[in-house]
Amino acid sequence: MTFILQSEKSNIKDFDSWYGPWQDKMRANPVMRWVVELRNRVVKQGDLDARSEANASLITAYWSGEPPEGLSAALGPEGSQALKLSVDVPPSSTTKEQVQEFANLPDFFVREGYIEITRRWVDQALPDRELADACAEAFGVMAVMLDDLHKKLGIERGLALKYSEGDFLVVAGLPHGRLPCMVRTDYAVRRLKLSNGATHVGGTRYSFSPSAKQLNRSLKRYGFSYPPPQNWDSVTALAGWCMSNARNILKKDGWHGWYVLLYKGNRQVASEALEARDRPDKIVMMRELAVTIERSGIDGLIEIGDTWQGRLVHDEQGFIIRPELQTDRREALSVIAEDAYGNRRELLSFYRRVGKRIEFDGDPIDVTKASFANSLEPVREAWRRMGFD
Repeated sequence: MTFILQSEKSNIKDFDSWYGPWQDKMRANPVMRWVVELRNRVVKQGDLDARSEANASLITAYWSGEPPEGLSAALGPEGSQALKLSVDVPPSSTTKEQVQEFANLPDFFVREGYIEITRRWVDQALPDRELADACAEAFGVMAVMLDDLHKKLGIERGLALKYSEGDFLVVAGLPHGRLPCMVRTDYAVRRLKLSNGATHVGGTRYSFSPSAKQLNRSLKRYGFSYPPPQNWDSVTALAGWCMSNARNILKKDGWHGWYVLLYKGNRQVASEALEARDRPDKIVMMRELAVTIERSGIDGLIEIGDTWQGRLVHDEQGFIIRPELQTDRREALSVIAEDAYGNRRELLSFYRRVGKRIEFDGDPIDVTKASFANSLEPVREAWRRMGFD
């Protein structure tokens, strides 16, 4: 593709001044250098030197690796403790042999975590990247470069994404340049809970789109404030409206589900209901939701649901005790609105159960500056991979 571009440079005004910076970017990208070397190797020497490898990880956090900046300080000295452990094992090893690598762990890991065993193909010259993912990144760089050239030349540009039956949304260039089918995902995965040995980890996610009849029925039952705010620039403007509706639902039904509303720009493109039995389920579901967001070019979401709130306390081994395991925990409705551009708003509405009635402890509280909302860290990682700052 780069050869074809350079052969056409006489037809493109100021080609060298445009293409020079792109050449520098590609030279600085290890994957792009690998692609060039791989082409030469395959053409002149033979096939790539591929091998299969298995990796077993113990996962007890929403984020990858060390806690994100800003969360470590909130966790205190224990925040520096690794919450993800990995071991490399031969692909031929059994699940039992892989699980034994995690024996004698602190209670926290058994209580909160699950083991994820993945298998992937890598090239000896690029051992840290799965082959399909590396090829997808190379495609993405080329796509973004050509999109930039189209912009320079004033040529119509964009990518049409199907988001509902028979309906399309035109995206003016995904920041990472990959097609939805090229978003990196888990290739061959097995999961195992440490607490009870269950192999089904992940809960349930399903999309829903209420009909006009269902919406009218809900409006009548719950007294929703409708329509939502208009002419807004960020999903954060909808947080108060969502909290008002959530309080009405909880007051009427005595419970509230876990929902995520997905947006592209100022247009809602999907609604999802999520059901989880425990924290490992929640971690898997949020990681899978992040893949959906990356595939679809989603740049904003609102998460609504019940939550337990508690103090920052640690067990005898120095690990965090989550609020739902604390005796003096409190119930609250939570609304988190966040977008890929760094805007976020989080509201909490505490309540008590008095018999069958719900009594709220005053108005909703804005905890945006005091809360990290670590459950959304997989989504933030997806946005960073997509090229958002």
